[in-house]
Amino acid sequence: MKITVLVAVYNAEAYLATCLDSLLGQTHTDIQIICIDDASTDGSWNVLQQYAAADARITLLRQAAIRDRLRHAIADWHW
Repeated sequence: MKITVLVAVYNAEAYLATCLDSLLGQTHTDIQIICIDDASTDGSWNVLQQYAAADARITLLRQAAIRDRLRHAIADWHW
């Protein structure tokens, strides 16, 4: 069963590595991680791009409306 995790991001550069490392390190590996950056002004977008380039399970969106987020989810369960 695939699980989609939505991560809302706004100026979270200091915390993103911890968050994404935790998600990627889960024992359930059939996951999709959708990170939505809401116009961060710190280095959040750069961190997200590095992680997405290294792991295909991560999808990035910028300034997406809340109603559009689940449109990108492909899993059986969304959390």
